[in-house]
Amino acid sequence: PEAKTYPVFLKVTDFSGCADTLTKLVSIRPFVRNFPYFEDFETGTNGWVSETETSTNSWEYGTPAGNSIKAAFSGTKAWVTGLAGGYLNNEKSMVSGPCFDFSSLKRPMLKFAYFSKSQSGFDGAVLQTSVNGAPWTVLGAVGDVVNWYNDFSIEGNPGGQAQGWTGNSENWTEARRKLDNLLAGNTANIRFRVAFGSDANINDEGFAFDDVWIGERTGNSIVENFANTNSNASISANTALTNFLSSNPLDAVLLQYHTAFPTADMYNKAFPSGAAARSVLYGVSEVPTMVLNGTAFSGTVANLLLTPNIFDTELLKDHPYNVTIHAEVLDEKLKVLVELVKNTSESSIQDRLYIAVADKTVDYKTETNTYTFSNVVRTMLPSTVGFEIGQAMLKGEIKQFEFTIPLNSFTHGGNLNIVGLVQNANTRTICSAGTLNNLSVVTSVSEINKLGKCKLYPNPADQHIVIEFEQPTTEPMEIRIHDISGRLQFSQSFEPGSAVFAIKTETLLNGMYLLSVKRKNETIYIEKLNIMR
Repeated sequence: PEAKTYPVFLKVTDFSGCADTLTKLVSIRPFVRNFPYFEDFETGTNGWVSETETSTNSWEYGTPAGNSIKAAFSGTKAWVTGLAGGYLNNEKSMVSGPCFDFSSLKRPMLKFAYFSKSQSGFDGAVLQTSVNGAPWTVLGAVGDVVNWYNDFSIEGNPGGQAQGWTGNSENWTEARRKLDNLLAGNTANIRFRVAFGSDANINDEGFAFDDVWIGERTGNSIVENFANTNSNASISANTALTNFLSSNPLDAVLLQYHTAFPTADMYNKAFPSGAAARSVLYGVSEVPTMVLNGTAFSGTVANLLLTPNIFDTELLKDHPYNVTIHAEVLDEKLKVLVELVKNTSESSIQDRLYIAVADKTVDYKTETNTYTFSNVVRTMLPSTVGFEIGQAMLKGEIKQFEFTIPLNSFTHGGNLNIVGLVQNANTRTICSAGTLNNLSVVTSVSEINKLGKCKLYPNPADQHIVIEFEQPTTEPMEIRIHDISGRLQFSQSFEPGSAVFAIKTETLLNGMYLLSVKRKNETIYIEKLNIMR
């Protein structure tokens, strides 16, 4: 049947011919599978239906005409408890929406506009969900972002509980929230409803809602972390940072700069200008320090975890640009193309595009430990000052930025992540970002170890390296070092009987190499080697 409300009749007749009829209204709801979903109610209720648990129900669809709630958020139509202003005492009513299939969503969010004008603490509204026909439950809690509930003890018990919006919002307000919690289990039948509740005394205009939007979060939040391998605090914080990124794999994008303070480490020596430029931009003078989206947060990961709403607020913002990255490696050159598409009509001639090329992971090895740092920035294109976007882009406008760089012009470890971000030169706010992950530069790096455990340290290296096997060798060995183009840069043979081999690397230029150990005609060990000074 068509998705609308139908009268359903039940007629009962006994053996004597006495009959009675019961009539109920049954609403067949539309099923939404395509996203983003947007309903501004300008063409009708479209699957949103008012209901009540009692005999009182003030919900009406149409053009608001109250003293305070006197217009829709957009257009002319909205849902409101009494178009002319005024709900009822002891009201337990609601407006419930269509059925949604979230199977295709990975990062769902909801936003809608509301206007509250009710007796504060006594009357109010709440947003609830039902999954696969289960009982209705409250979505979120007081203190959630953005502009979520403001009271946890509403006397009118909207939706059979006490949380919700109450009092006077004074104007239309847009509320936003992540819906990730609804992805657990079966996501093929999810429904939403706005429930209103009032007590027995004193009423007001009530509650209105409009412009319901459900879809994917499309942007990424940029986490710029300043670290240094000579700082114990920085190494300790790296674990917390890794855990934070693992908890937000689709939302957070890391750029890690290794600084010259407290003293320059090898990663800083490989690309000192990047860390210097970004630390000066933000006024960072100690490690570890992380900066979120330029201006949203600056501090340690531990401090950010104490205030998770900061991160969630950034995730729920609209992003004025779509940032798409294309890249390829050809003839020992890295070619990067970044495409910007303007999503909004707001404009700024101060926006700049920055392109960072980072190692997916690097392992800093000592004699006793290996520390893995992610997304270590190796270079920025065309430099640390980025690209000037130029004149403010119009909504829907497309611009492309292209740059080619020789692979041997910067140190890297083979698998690259490329990040493009748009940042305002005046405010330092990062408004949009995009990524291209795991671009392979070296295609055949693997470890073949036929002599038991083996250590290669230090790595990155400066003047020398040590290769230490678990057992002394019993046959002659040859150690070779090739550059990423396959050219032999070093070769030395060693007699059997030793488990430790020391090699001078002072003649090797900064860059990434492949170190191999051969026994007769068989390669028994391969490892990536970084030279940094």
